[in-house]
Amino acid sequence: MELHGLDNTSTVAGEVENPQRTYPRAMAGAVALVALGYVLPIGAVALTGLDANRWETGGWADVARAVIGTGVAARWWRWESRWAAC
Repeated sequence: MELHGLDNTSTVAGEVENPQRTYPRAMAGAVALVALGYVLPIGAVALTGLDANRWETGGWADVARAVIGTGVAARWWRWESRWAAC
């Protein structure tokens, strides 16, 4: 497991105001964001009623289609295609 940047916190501690308080708060915030990144998609699957054990490649696309519908995805795709062409 690599901890990119986490091993360098002591290097920049002199630049941070009150690092004894700031670092633990920042780490707690980072852990909370990562946890949300796992909990929200799993919650979306639970709300759709799709069987996660039968998923294959593209399963998250099925979840998105079930949650927001195909109309929203189609509009987004057209918008994305226009920006990608620029």
